[in-house]
Amino acid sequence: MTGEAIAILSRSVNRNVEIHTDFRDPREPVSGDAGTLVQALLNLGVNASDAMPGGGHLTFATAPFVSDGEVYLNGVLVPEGRYVSICVADTGSGIPEEIRDEVFAPFFTTKAPDKGTGLGLSMVYSCVRSHGGFVRLVSSVGVGTTVQILLPVLEASGDADEPRATKTEIPRGVETVLVVDDEEIPRNLLCDMLRSLGYTTLPAASGEEGIEILRYAPEKVDLVIVDRIMPGMDGVETLARIRDLRPSLPTILCSGTSEAEITPSGAVPDGFDDFLQKPYERETLARTVRSVLDGRPSKY
Repeated sequence: MTGEAIAILSRSVNRNVEIHTDFRDPREPVSGDAGTLVQALLNLGVNASDAMPGGGHLTFATAPFVSDGEVYLNGVLVPEGRYVSICVADTGSGIPEEIRDEVFAPFFTTKAPDKGTGLGLSMVYSCVRSHGGFVRLVSSVGVGTTVQILLPVLEASGDADEPRATKTEIPRGVETVLVVDDEEIPRNLLCDMLRSLGYTTLPAASGEEGIEILRYAPEKVDLVIVDRIMPGMDGVETLARIRDLRPSLPTILCSGTSEAEITPSGAVPDGFDDFLQKPYERETLARTVRSVLDGRPSKY
């Protein structure tokens, strides 16, 4: 999980940012969706990189952690038990004390309006808490920031003869998916997840680039996943251009903003076949993609 996030960040972040690791044994398993947790670590890595525009050090560290039931992280009690601690530390600008309590709130951001949605850290917090985990932030202006995540260790079953629950099979495919997202890290992650499910991916950094790829070989693309908010041509405008080239091409809209906030009914916007809410689990992605592809009209 941590290794996958580092691999994606290594080819995406500012080249002046040096990535270091400090993984301590024993490395114990945690329960949860690996894809969602990777997204959380990527969000932390991207934020850390943004805090070091001139370069610096980004360190991922893991270690066992034991709570005696009297440990608090940012004011939240950590129940007694064993955890895996994951720390993401940077040597960046740091976070001023007056806003440290707000950084995990949805849509809070210190970036310019066109530089981010403010969903990164709120996604991290929601993801970790949904996995039964805890988050602590330590920061000093001019020194850097460390975010610590605690995830409960997956305890082995006490009864070796107890039958295990049948693992739900995740649907796979062999089709080609055009992925349109202006943000490099989410685009790389989505492509990696799709490839792990058997699909071929064509990444595009803008709506305009996506249209050029589609125009070059329209018959090669079986599905388009497009981010809603992008500079220049956004997701809805991109869809309109797609329809000029492939009127019946299946499309999925992807966004960090709830569709309930975009459309009064929370329904999928007109023209799209489905909607993916960021952050999404790998299984959710797999089932959404397979459902849209299986329900598509005859191939162009």
